[in-house]
Amino acid sequence: MTSGRSRKLKLGRYGMTVKHVPRWMLALWTGQVGAAVRALAWMGPSHVNESLTALRRTLPSAEWRALASGRAFLPSWMAKAIGEEAIRG
Repeated sequence: MTSGRSRKLKLGRYGMTVKHVPRWMLALWTGQVGAAVRALAWMGPSHVNESLTALRRTLPSAEWRALASGRAFLPSWMAKAIGEEAIRG
C-alpha cells in the first residue's frame, strides 16, 4: 500500500503490485493497530460496532489506546464508533 500512485514492480522473477490507498489507512500503519484499521475499513460502517467490540476484547490495552488516540486520522464513521466503544469500555 502507498499514498502515491498504484504501480507494478518486478523483483527478479517476482512481480508485486503497490496499490494506492487513502492516507488515513497509512496513518496507524504498524502492528495490530494498522491491521485493525484495515479490517474495520473492509468491514465497513454497517459492521463497525460488532467488530470494535471484538477488537476491544482481543487487542492488548496499549494497542487499543493507540487506536483510540489515533482516531482523529480516521474517517468520521470509524472515529465516531471507536470513540463510542472507548466510552463504553
